[in-house]
Amino acid sequence: MNEEFKLLESIGRGSYGHVFKAKQITTGNIIALKQMEIHVDNYKDVMNEVEIMKTLRSPFCVRYVGCYFNSDTKILSIAMEYAEYGSIANFVSPLFLFFFIVCMFYFSSISHLINFIYLLKFILLQKNSFCVEMMYERFESLEY
Repeated sequence: MNEEFKLLESIGRGSYGHVFKAKQITTGNIIALKQMEIHVDNYKDVMNEVEIMKTLRSPFCVRYVGCYFNSDTKILSIAMEYAEYGSIANFVSPLFLFFFIVCMFYFSSISHLINFIYLLKFILLQKNSFCVEMMYERFESLEY
């Protein structure tokens, strides 16, 4: 395991372990290496995560590179694509969030307005239909 990766720096910590920026020795690629200690209580969750990452193919998610287990230390390392700029949360500023909420309010208001206009049109058509029927009945009852 140590000969496959060179740990460069710690970039995060989660409930199951640490995430490191690492260099893959064989390719020279910079990757993210998530290392976690395997226990009986977390084995199923960790294996589910690995299976999901193996099958997930999306340009919006980090790419799975490989999985390595050190039986001496009981540490599982999941190698994945390194996102140089971190997660999307790093780009969301409070000002952006404010504008997003304001836009959502306006879109919601417009949606309610369109719904109201559609309902009003439906009511007017129903009323118009009733008026046309009344006029037709009156027209038929007229004597020439």
